[in-house]
Amino acid sequence: MLELLRIQCPSCGIFLEVRNSKHEAVKKITCPNCQKRLAIDFQEKEPVAPPKPLEQLYDNENAFRLQEGINRLPIPELKNVELKVVRLSDGNSKCLVRVLNDDLPVSLNGEPLEKGDEVSLTIGDELKVGERVLTFGKPGKKHEEPKPEPKKTVEPEKPKADSHLQQWIVALTALFVGLVAVWSLWPSKEVDNNSLVNHIIKTDSACSKKSDKAKPQRTNAESKGKKPADAQATKAVNEEDKSSYSDYELERLALTGDADAQYLLGNRLIRQSGSSHVIMGVKYLRLAADQGSSKAQGVLSKAMNALRRQAEGGDSVAINILMSIDKK
Repeated sequence: MLELLRIQCPSCGIFLEVRNSKHEAVKKITCPNCQKRLAIDFQEKEPVAPPKPLEQLYDNENAFRLQEGINRLPIPELKNVELKVVRLSDGNSKCLVRVLNDDLPVSLNGEPLEKGDEVSLTIGDELKVGERVLTFGKPGKKHEEPKPEPKKTVEPEKPKADSHLQQWIVALTALFVGLVAVWSLWPSKEVDNNSLVNHIIKTDSACSKKSDKAKPQRTNAESKGKKPADAQATKAVNEEDKSSYSDYELERLALTGDADAQYLLGNRLIRQSGSSHVIMGVKYLRLAADQGSSKAQGVLSKAMNALRRQAEGGDSVAINILMSIDKK
C-alpha cells in the first residue's frame, strides 16, 4: 500500500501531496484551494498489459474487423447471433457468440448450436449461420496472406584464421616465384667477367696484329750493334721457348725482371676468367711496359681502355678491377 501520493485536484487543478499515515485503502480529504471533498485510492494497481490487435472474421470475399463490445456487422445472417468481444487483463481478447433465435441453423465447426448457447471462438473456428460461413482469425481463400519466402541458406563464414593463412600462403608463393624469376634472369659476375676478358683478348689480338704490320720492332741486337737477323732469330727462339713455360715458371722469371716473361704471363692471365687474374695480368703487363716492351704497352693500353668503357657503362666487375688496380 502506498504511503505518499501526488494528485491533481479535478476541480481547481492544484497539485497536492497526500500522506497515508493511517494506511487507509481510500482516504478522504478536502482540497485546501477549492474546498472540494476528494477520495484518494492508495491501493497499488497491477500494471495493465498493452492491448493486442483484435482478430477478424473472414469469408471467401470479405474481411470484417471486430471491436470491443457487441459488434453489428453488415451481414444479414448474423442478425440471428450476437458477437461480443471482451478484452482480457493480459492484453488478449476473446470473441463470444450467442445464438439469439432459431430462424436460421447455426453451427460451429460442424457442431449445431441451439438458441441461448454461448461459445468462445478460437483461431481457425468456422461459424456457419444459414448458408454463410465465416472463419475467425483466419483469411478465406481469396484473402490468404502471401506465404513468406523461404529463407536463403547462408553459408557460415570461414574463420578469419583460415582466411589469413591462405593469404600468407599466396603471398609466400608469389614471393618464391618472383625470386626464382629474378635469379634466373640475374647475370652472374662470372659471365660479366668472361665477357670483359674476351673483349680484352679480342682487342689485344687486333692491337698486336696491327702493331706488327705497321711498325717493325727494334731488337736488342740492333741496339747493341749486332746483326739484325741473328738478334731477331735469337729473340724468337727465346719467346718460343718461354711460351711453353708453365705459369709458375713464367712468374719466377717475371719476378727476376724478365720483360718477356712478364709480357707472356700478363697476356696469359688476362685471357683467363676471374677478376684476380685480370688484375695480376695488368700488373705484369705494366712491369713489362716499364722496361720498354712495345707489345706489353699496346696490350696494356687496349686493356685499360676496355676496362674504362665497361666501367662507364655501369659494369660493376670492371669498376672493382679498376679500383683494385689504382690501389696497387
